[in-house]
Amino acid sequence: MMLHNKSRTRRIIRNIIIAFLVFITVNFLGTKIVYDSIFARYDTGPQAETPFSKTAQLCSFEVGNNQLVGRYYGAPDSDTLIVIVPGHHADASNYVEQAEYFHESGQSVFCFDATGSGSSEGNSSVGFSQILFDLEGALSYIKERDNFGCENLVLFGHSRGGYAACCALENNEDISAVVSVAGINSAMEAVILPATDYVGPFAYAGYPFLWAYQSMLFGADAVSAEASDSIMGSDTPVLIVHGTQDDVVPMEEGSVAAYRQELNRENIEYYISDTQNQSGHTDILFDADGTANQKLMEAVMDFINRHI
Repeated sequence: MMLHNKSRTRRIIRNIIIAFLVFITVNFLGTKIVYDSIFARYDTGPQAETPFSKTAQLCSFEVGNNQLVGRYYGAPDSDTLIVIVPGHHADASNYVEQAEYFHESGQSVFCFDATGSGSSEGNSSVGFSQILFDLEGALSYIKERDNFGCENLVLFGHSRGGYAACCALENNEDISAVVSVAGINSAMEAVILPATDYVGPFAYAGYPFLWAYQSMLFGADAVSAEASDSIMGSDTPVLIVHGTQDDVVPMEEGSVAAYRQELNRENIEYYISDTQNQSGHTDILFDADGTANQKLMEAVMDFINRHI
C-alpha cells in the first residue's frame, strides 16, 4: 500500500512538472509568434521625392549584420546637428517636413531608416529595443565624422525614437539637448500596456515570457532601460512633448510624460498639446496642410536656442 502511494505521488509530481513545462513552452512560443509579427519588416513603399529630400547626402553605417541608410542635410555655417530618430512603423521619409524645417532654420540634419524599414537592411525590425542599437550605430557614424563639423549634437525622437533619444543620454555625454515627442518610457511598457486594452489584467500573465524573449534578443540591460531613468541620470536639457489625445501612447500611461512628477530636475521642459487634430500620436507633428507643425517646431527651436 505504501509503495502504491509513493508511485501515485511520483506520477502526480511528474504530471505537474510536465504540465508546467508545457505551459511555459506554449506561452513562450505564443509570445514569440505575436512579438515577431508586431516587429516584422516595415516598408512604406516608394515615396514621392520633394525638392528638399533630393538634396540629401546618402550614407550607410553598420548595425549588427545590417547596413542602415542615413540621410544628411548639411546647412552652411551650422554649429548644430539635429539627429531625427524614427518611431515604429516609420522611416526617414516620414519626417522630411521636420527635417526641412530644421534645415531652413539653419541647422544641419541627419536622419536614418531603422533596421528592417525603408531602405535599410533587415528581414525584420527585430523588436522594440532595436532602436537603441540603431541610434548608437548612427551616433558612432556621426562622431567618426566629427559631427559633420558641428559643435552641438541634438536628438529629436518620435515615439519609439523619443524613447531611444532619452536613453542615449546614458552613454553619450556629448549630447547637447534632447527632444522627445510622444515618447515611450520603456520596452516593457510599450508592449504590455497596449495588450491590457484587449485582455485587461490578464496581459500581465505574459510579462515573464515577454521579458525573457526580449532579453534573449537584446540583453537584460537594454530591455530594462527606461527613458525616465536616463533623463534623471543626466543634466542634459530635455524637452518632453506629448498630446492629450494620443491613443497610441497615452500621456498618462507608459509615456515619458507620465513620469513628469519624478522628472523634476532643472533643464526639463514640457510641451503638452491639446489642440484639436494636433494632440494625437502622429498628428502632433503636422499642420493641416501636411507641413511640419509650425507652433511645435517654433517651440522646439526656442528650446534648442535657449539651451545650447
